[in-house]
Amino acid sequence: MGKSNFIYPHMKQKGILIILSFLGVLNAQSQEIDYKGFPQWSWHKQDTTEYYLYTPDNIKPGKKIPIALFMHGCCGTSYTATLRNCVDPPVRMWHNFGENTQSEPIYIISPATSRGWDQHFTNLKAVIDELISNHQGDPQRIYVTGFSMGGGGTWSIINKYPGFFAAAIPMASNFKGSLELTSQIPVWSHRGESDTFANKLHEDVAKMRALNGDPRGYVPYETGVNPILTTYLNQGHVVQWAAASSYDLVEWALSKVNDGNNYPNVYFESPVNDEVFSATQVPFNIKAIDSDGTIARVELVLNGKIIQSLSGPDFKGIVNINQGDNTLEAVAWDNKGKKNSSVIKVKTNIKPVFVKQSVPKGKAGDMFITRFNTQGNAPFSYSIANGTTLPEGLKLFKDGTLKGIPVETGSFKLRLNIKDAERDSISVKVTIKIGQKDAGEVLVTSVVAGGRRLFPTKAIKGEPPNYEEGLPEVTISNAGSYAGLTMINPPANDKSDTTNNYISFNVDDDVKVYIAYEKKDLLFTSTVPSWLGSFKEEQGEIVAQYKYFRVFGKSFPKGIVVLPGADANKRNVDLDYFVLISKEQTQVSK
Repeated sequence: MGKSNFIYPHMKQKGILIILSFLGVLNAQSQEIDYKGFPQWSWHKQDTTEYYLYTPDNIKPGKKIPIALFMHGCCGTSYTATLRNCVDPPVRMWHNFGENTQSEPIYIISPATSRGWDQHFTNLKAVIDELISNHQGDPQRIYVTGFSMGGGGTWSIINKYPGFFAAAIPMASNFKGSLELTSQIPVWSHRGESDTFANKLHEDVAKMRALNGDPRGYVPYETGVNPILTTYLNQGHVVQWAAASSYDLVEWALSKVNDGNNYPNVYFESPVNDEVFSATQVPFNIKAIDSDGTIARVELVLNGKIIQSLSGPDFKGIVNINQGDNTLEAVAWDNKGKKNSSVIKVKTNIKPVFVKQSVPKGKAGDMFITRFNTQGNAPFSYSIANGTTLPEGLKLFKDGTLKGIPVETGSFKLRLNIKDAERDSISVKVTIKIGQKDAGEVLVTSVVAGGRRLFPTKAIKGEPPNYEEGLPEVTISNAGSYAGLTMINPPANDKSDTTNNYISFNVDDDVKVYIAYEKKDLLFTSTVPSWLGSFKEEQGEIVAQYKYFRVFGKSFPKGIVVLPGADANKRNVDLDYFVLISKEQTQVSK
């Protein structure tokens, strides 16, 4: 699983998707997606450039609206714009991944190309200019992002129109253009550690930072000197989902305003990020530079609290940190009121301390989730000690999350092993209590798919239809009348299985089993395997982001249920089916 090597101040890290193969993703990106879209998206054409435009619902009269431009990656087959481009993560992040909620109304422009973007720049700028002239577009808050070929297009367009964009977010592309022309535009760039398409990016980032007063060469974890560069460890080219879902890039972009005043730059010459100290008194030396004015002051922030306000020319002194992990931030303000900040982590090495907490009491058959908390040198790794076992149906994740649907009752005494970032470890005892199931629940046990043991969950918003490590991109967004049913979500890579006994599980009562099988009904058509002929197609559908599922139901008696493989490759669908289970007398409303 990928891990980023930098967290921007005040940004919420959301998780990172397991890396996909480069060739597989390129192939997927070159195909259409059977996406229904939303009424907020409309097709347009400017000269030879086709594009989709997202117009927010809640535009207030007279209110200036930010504009976001997204350029997709390689490769389209023509200039024809379809809704496929609008489901790429860096464009969906501007409207909260299909939730159509925004911290403030934002126009989104998502154009199409075959190869290359330069030939569209004049037309795209005309689209933006028209939004500014006639539709309340904000000329001081125009943002651009792109992935792969679109990442290169992002570098190129801010070179063609320097001073036009308020911020840029290029992904998975080496720098293109003039360092001098782009050095003052706020940029947050993203790349995978082994990405050959961005293998020189850190060198150009270092050169651009030098123009902004930082002579240290490339330094990871740097937030205060433009441009920012986040590298995702153990990942290759396809980092757009990791970038869009791991950080609030929209919040970062919207904080940037293009008012003719350059942002200051600031960094810690000492201490360095993740430095470990034996004492709590830590000397610091901050460098702050403003290219078109002066530094008015530098605020030193410890763990979110301003503790010193410094006036130059030297910004140095002693700070008393707390035992354990600390966040140290330097906020530089220029003489015209703009600010920038550098954030690092410093620590003293302390033993981890488990925080005693009230673990919620669970019920058999109900969704159970809790997360253990430890203080000390984060991050922490959790595991079950030898000699103790979890209640059946529950799973402990490495981050301390305990989740699942328990199927046995009683009081369970567990021993957790906890290891911190400095390799110190402790062992603690916790007790989990599981009560009797409710009358309407059914217990699902001994779940196996393709030889793998599975842990059932519930059909609720945010759960994936197919199991993946990390944070999967495709998750349930609307389960409709099937919400809350027990769900078996088999591994995503099992979709081609054709065996007659792919999934087996035991139920403690007569049940209704529902099969949610992906459908395509907008641009494409799909079929279902012949074994679903013995099931009845139910009303309604289940939506998982940009995937849609038909639902088929069949009654089964108490005991073992065996289901065949999805045979998805022959059915023109992308995902494996998933299973929903309810007690027989529990009728699903239509």
